[in-house]
Amino acid sequence: MADIICSIAESYLMTNTCNLLEEEIRTTPKGPGRAGKDLERINKGMQMKVPIHISEGKKRPEVPRQAAKLATEAGIVLRRHIPVLPRWNKLQHEQDHLSNYIKKVFVQFSTDTTSKPVISACADMLKSGQRQMRYKLKKKYFDNVPESQRITKSPVSSMDDNQWAELLKLWSSPQHMVWQNLKAPRSLSVNLMLNS
Repeated sequence: MADIICSIAESYLMTNTCNLLEEEIRTTPKGPGRAGKDLERINKGMQMKVPIHISEGKKRPEVPRQAAKLATEAGIVLRRHIPVLPRWNKLQHEQDHLSNYIKKVFVQFSTDTTSKPVISACADMLKSGQRQMRYKLKKKYFDNVPESQRITKSPVSSMDDNQWAELLKLWSSPQHMVWQNLKAPRSLSVNLMLNS
């Protein structure tokens, strides 16, 4: 009889504990202030940093969980701390941006940050992230926005107003406009060829 009561009590406690955990997970606020908290929780639970291993010739870790955690942390660092420069070769020549990026990304992970595969993987993530951020900024703040209504102050906290003005100058340049006009009809003709 006592065993039955104990097992009922244990199952009741387990159910309530699971319900509390589910409730905590559901009520955990989402948003920018929450970014990276799950990785911190994993590190705290493991009582060590998440190990990351990038093989020679690879751009990402082979283990899916490592790749996901690295991509998440790299995206957070990129959005919050690295300025969006007009061209990748400008960023490539300024090695302090890359070293700053590597240092900030690998605070949460245990790996050798001086190895060649890690540096090339971070350079690739930085390059593709920069291109994606430039595209999103241009789409939101430049395309289909009248020139009189374009904002002159940087909408991104990691960029100063001079860097934002440099981006606007690039997008407004006649060479860039010609290039954009050349790209649009070509993609349209490719779509027409694919559909026929």
